[in-house]
Amino acid sequence: MNCKKCDSPVEQNEMFCANCGEKNPDFKEDGGSAFSSYDNGGKKKKGVAKIAVVAVAALAVAGVAFAGINVISGMCISPKDQFKKAVRSDIDSSVSFLGNVIDTTKEKYKLYEEGIGTTGSVSLEVSPEGKSALESEFPYYMSEISWLDNFTINYQGNMSDKAANFDLNTLINGKEFMDANLYFDNEKVQVKLPDLSDDVITADIGDLSSDLGYGGSFGIFDALGKNIALMNATPDSKRINKITAKYTDIILKGIKDVERTSDSVSAEGINVKATKLTASISGEEARDLKIEVLNQLIADEDIKEILTGYQDVYENMPGKALEYGDSDIYGEFIDEIKSELEFVEYDTLHDIKYSVWIGSGKKIMARELLVDDKKVMLLKTPMKGSDLGVEFTAMEDSSDIKFGGKGKINGSNIEGDFVLEAGGKTVYIKSNKFDLKKLEEDKTDIEVELSTSADEEYGDYSLFVKLLGDSKKKTITVDLKKKGQSLVKIESYEELAKMTGINELDGKKLSSDSYADIMAYMAGIKSDKFIEKLRKTDIPKEYVDILESQLP
Repeated sequence: MNCKKCDSPVEQNEMFCANCGEKNPDFKEDGGSAFSSYDNGGKKKKGVAKIAVVAVAALAVAGVAFAGINVISGMCISPKDQFKKAVRSDIDSSVSFLGNVIDTTKEKYKLYEEGIGTTGSVSLEVSPEGKSALESEFPYYMSEISWLDNFTINYQGNMSDKAANFDLNTLINGKEFMDANLYFDNEKVQVKLPDLSDDVITADIGDLSSDLGYGGSFGIFDALGKNIALMNATPDSKRINKITAKYTDIILKGIKDVERTSDSVSAEGINVKATKLTASISGEEARDLKIEVLNQLIADEDIKEILTGYQDVYENMPGKALEYGDSDIYGEFIDEIKSELEFVEYDTLHDIKYSVWIGSGKKIMARELLVDDKKVMLLKTPMKGSDLGVEFTAMEDSSDIKFGGKGKINGSNIEGDFVLEAGGKTVYIKSNKFDLKKLEEDKTDIEVELSTSADEEYGDYSLFVKLLGDSKKKTITVDLKKKGQSLVKIESYEELAKMTGINELDGKKLSSDSYADIMAYMAGIKSDKFIEKLRKTDIPKEYVDILESQLP
């Protein structure tokens, strides 16, 4: 049966509803009759019966007391305390999720810091419909690609924050095309094409960086080194929980006025009874909270240690030409906070209302933020059984951002159809699989399909994306479709392991900046052997003939 007031499940032997505290009109005590046969016996049996009845009564009282803890709590807890408890639990859950993601990411970056070995492949598969679409993009003399079914690059190599090398093997329609060996560090690039020559072409990485728009003082591995150092300086989950708790305490301590009412939450046809708790903060109270938070930020040693750590990262990067390299991150942060404090009395005051809706499981299933009675944010996620409804709206001055849909939750996996509306555009998202628990553990098990409205420019197209794996092994599939028919599918696979070593390439080094070296390289090309290899592939004869005419 369900509660007459809030529709939450209530057993017949429960005197009160565990969610709202309403008395159960159908309440009936269990027990008693099972021991009636002892009443007709002699004195001894009567004593046994009394003991049995007392024992059962004691157990019943204990059971009711245990089962009724939530009832009593719900009846006695004030709206303010109930609000604070729900919000704190919600924040702790979100921060825990974020902390776990950061912890696993920090572990992953340790692999890069120690050096990693990597093995993988990238393949492109083209359907007949895809070939027709791509042919218009090729030069006129290569406009016919009906022969091309797939192109694959297999690779293996090693990478550190100082250098990397890779051995590549390419295939066309599953047949050998060309091999390549690469080595690069912060100073140079080396390329060897063993099918053509035993020599090695070299280039200065500074020249390449300038051509790509980077500063010459910013080496190709500086970004990786910076990211590794930044992740090392990023606080772990324990530090994040500690910092968040401090500021959560300040905000919740400032909550003085909370209203509690019975309500319901509805989204996408899913309606659930709930308790609505609304905290109201006046403009003056909001200003006082802001002042307390700003003062805490100035005095916060955790914040100081973190920002100082980031400062050390930038100051120790090569060349010190990076952003923030010559600035005082923590000092500038404190100056900004002090400036906010100095002018806080001139702030425009805004009254704030924050409402949460709590279901029978004590979880928040909806949130709403109003500023001066204007709705700023609304999020509703009611669940009934495994059915989930989602409705999210964020209001901006120019436009709203909306996300909603209906799905099912199986364990930690979300399936369903959702819609994102932003900037006048609509994106439809079909989730076949989205595992939140694996995401929290830095693993992925995601399978979604994205599309737009039929009347949009690309309304006939959709994009299928599948991600599976963890920090050491992963596969990615991206499939571009038109009216449900695959055009081009890209699949990649990568597996990481310990680094086995990074070496420069063997062979005579010839500079790409030297005309004499380039001519020497061209003179040593093994064109006959390479052309013979190409003729064994599915590349049309006329294309191979064109290439052969260009080689010495």
